[in-house]
Amino acid sequence: MKTKTLLLHCVLFCLSLAALPCVYASDNAPDSVGAKAPLLAAGHADDDPFANETNGSAISGQDFPDPIQGFNRPIYTFNDKMYYYVLKPTAQGVAFVLPRPSRVCLVNFFYNLSMPIRALNCLFQGRGPDLGVELWRFIINSTAGVGGLFDPAGSFFHLPTYKEDTGLTFGHYGAGPGFYLMIPVLGASSGRDGTGTVFDFAMDPLTYMPVPGLRLLETVFKTSLEPDAYDEIKSASLDPYVAIRNGYLQKREADIKK
Repeated sequence: MKTKTLLLHCVLFCLSLAALPCVYASDNAPDSVGAKAPLLAAGHADDDPFANETNGSAISGQDFPDPIQGFNRPIYTFNDKMYYYVLKPTAQGVAFVLPRPSRVCLVNFFYNLSMPIRALNCLFQGRGPDLGVELWRFIINSTAGVGGLFDPAGSFFHLPTYKEDTGLTFGHYGAGPGFYLMIPVLGASSGRDGTGTVFDFAMDPLTYMPVPGLRLLETVFKTSLEPDAYDEIKSASLDPYVAIRNGYLQKREADIKK
């Protein structure tokens, strides 16, 4: 009984701390290192896959392989509906309850917990110094950053972060993207990246928590920071499916070449 009471107090304390408007922050505070809103339809990468898009058509005109488009388009439609009827309203509700700085802190918290994915993939790619940076970021943010709610590693020590995953590691060793793949809920992917996602799940500490689906909360908090990002993509595209497909695959290949 005492153990259950202690756990309950710990949970309540953590929730109260997370809901604080982040001391010394304001509504104009800069977002976290991983605060770009991921979209159910557009994918789950932290970076904006449309950063180089100059119009709503297919980026660069490349003929990306999409042999299972008959499967992908219905999944895209499903994700699109999920975004408008589930994800966006939930994110707006969170934004109504929690001020922006608090949501930034929560994004920081989830990003900090995903360190093993980034660090191990730096290791797999033979990037020892980058592995060290990710480990130092985790140590600093987990201590001075109050469990990862804040990012002193970036704001005070100016340590970069390396948004690596297993799909990028496969690409580092020469694996092509294969076919384009739209995954339910997770969004845009490819044969290579979809396989990598399985390994990423295995490396994610949240996978082993007793409450399933905790990583989806990160998606909600990120979307609450940029609730109109997906609408802007759709409004600028004649065919959002094609724009998302080409933007995603082009961005992933650019990340591999960095």
